[in-house]
Amino acid sequence: MKLRVDADGPGARMRKHSILSLGACMVHGPMNAYVGHRKLDVRARIGTGAGTPYTHTLGEMLQLIGVLRGDVTLPAEVKRLAGFKAAFQPLPGIGDFGEVEVVLVEASTPVEILYDNIVLQRNSIVQHIIAPLRLAHPQPAVRKLSSRWIFHGLLRQDEEPQTLGRQLAKLVPDSMPLADIARDVLVNARAVRRLTTHQKSLALRNRDVIRGIRFDWAEDFGWAGLKRWRRR
Repeated sequence: MKLRVDADGPGARMRKHSILSLGACMVHGPMNAYVGHRKLDVRARIGTGAGTPYTHTLGEMLQLIGVLRGDVTLPAEVKRLAGFKAAFQPLPGIGDFGEVEVVLVEASTPVEILYDNIVLQRNSIVQHIIAPLRLAHPQPAVRKLSSRWIFHGLLRQDEEPQTLGRQLAKLVPDSMPLADIARDVLVNARAVRRLTTHQKSLALRNRDVIRGIRFDWAEDFGWAGLKRWRRR
C-alpha cells in the first residue's frame, strides 16, 4: 500500500490522517503496531474522547459512518453497548471524510446483534453486561448461562436467546451500571444474519460519504501486511 507523502526526498513524511480503519483486532492491531514501530500516526482522527470504535460487522460500520455524518444519534444509555466510549464525540466536519485517503475494511462476521434498531457491538456487550453480571454472580452456572446466551443464542443462533436472556435478566443487580438497559438487552436483543459480506460491502462502497475513496480489504493486510509496510 502506498501512501501519499508531503514531499519528495529523504525528508519526506507520510501524510497524517490518511487511513480510516473499519474493523476489529485484525485491522486495528497491525495499525497500532505499525504506528508504534514507525513512530508516525497515519490513522484518520475522527473524534474526540476516544479512538475509532471497533466494528465487527458492516452494519456496525454503516452505523459508525451515520454517527460521523450526523445522520444517526445513539441514546446515551445504549452508546457504550454499540462500541462507543462514553466520551466519544465526532470531530466537526469529519462527515465529509476530507482527510481520508484509504479505508481498511475488516468485516469479521455477517451476524449482527440488534436492539431497538441499533447494532450492538459484541465486545461491549461482554464488557458492560456479561462481565459485571459474572462478577456479581461468580458461580460456574451463571458463567455457562451467559456464554450460552451470547455465543449460542445470538452469535451461533442454535439456541433461543430470549429464553436464556430472561434467566439472566433476573440476576442483574440494581447496583450494576446500566442495569435497566442490561435487563432489556438480555431479553430483547436478537441476532440477524444480514446479506453476505460481499453484498454489504457494495452498500458500504456506494455510500455517498465515502465514494471515491480507495478501499483495501483487511484480508490482504493483517500482520503480514504490517511486515510488507515495514519493508517499504
